[in-house]
Amino acid sequence: HELPVGLRTLPYLADHVVQGRVVAPGTFHVALLLAVAAEHWPGAPVELRELVFRRPLFVPERGEVTLSTLLRPHAGGFVVTLSTPEGEGARVHVEAQLVPHVAAPAAMSRPRGPVDGRFAYAEIVAALAEVEVGWGPTWAWSAAIERRGSDVVTRLAPPAEVGHAGDHAPVPPALLDNASAAGVVLHLGRDNDGLPRLPFAVERLWWSGEATAPVEAWRRLRARHEEAETVDLELHDAAGRTVVALVG
Repeated sequence: HELPVGLRTLPYLADHVVQGRVVAPGTFHVALLLAVAAEHWPGAPVELRELVFRRPLFVPERGEVTLSTLLRPHAGGFVVTLSTPEGEGARVHVEAQLVPHVAAPAAMSRPRGPVDGRFAYAEIVAALAEVEVGWGPTWAWSAAIERRGSDVVTRLAPPAEVGHAGDHAPVPPALLDNASAAGVVLHLGRDNDGLPRLPFAVERLWWSGEATAPVEAWRRLRARHEEAETVDLELHDAAGRTVVALVG
């Protein structure tokens, strides 16, 4: 599997900028891995395990870089590596296990605490800008955000901007990014060091295998460490069914 990554082939990536450079978000890699799963096990639920983001993928201003997917059979699934060429070798960006036909993890309890803050998408964009993360119009998936203690509930809707998903993505990267990054509302009003907080690992990410668009996301802070957070995340469709569940 090879995917040319550039602003001509994937123009929506121009709307994700970190410290002044266009960077493919971690959710871009997740969406690509789910596309691989859909190709090998159509309609089947799958799980990504021990997902690690090794190095960022900077998107060139001109031309393209080839992102290669290496699959090695393992325990009925695959060990997966995403990499780009570097000299005579390869620069590894992501490693994970891809396991098919996995039951969904235990469902997260619905956030029921009192609403202590309501936020618009523009407030999320402004808060991210303070830590040098820039989002453009194709990233505008958050229709409404509620903070309930350490839980965040996000209503999701496609942006008006055309070309927001990418043909390679059964679950749009920007949608996943909005669901995760909504946690920035937990830090509003606090001092920050101006540095972006980006994902570096995921314990488990389950996908139903269905091409059903999520309309609501629940994000729960499980633990806060000195320089990192552990969170759980669930995305649901209009019928309330879980489409994506991230554990840790």
